[in-house]
Amino acid sequence: MCEILWPWLQASEPIAVWLEAIALIAIFFLDWKERKENRREQMRQHEETIAQLDIARSQAEATKKSADAATEAAVAAKKSAEIAAALHRPFMGLSSVTMPPRGMATRLWNIAFALEN
Repeated sequence: MCEILWPWLQASEPIAVWLEAIALIAIFFLDWKERKENRREQMRQHEETIAQLDIARSQAEATKKSADAATEAAVAAKKSAEIAAALHRPFMGLSSVTMPPRGMATRLWNIAFALEN
């Protein structure tokens, strides 16, 4: 096949140059089309990455809110435990205070009181 085309191409060199130019232009346009498709794919990947980062950010915020809620719950539980412990502590109080009949006119007072639990 090459023996048939070679003499024809040598005799028609301007046609061969035109064919080569057409082939180069076709390669240029095919490469341009592929780059355009690659740009679209990169844009899609970029948008997908942005969406994933938004999801990760919202998950981080939810985790922070959960940690804050857990901290508040722990503080409330501690307060509740302190209140419960305070309620079960023994209460000491005065049951009665009496003054002897000598009165308040004396220099020394004798006060009798009783403590109850």
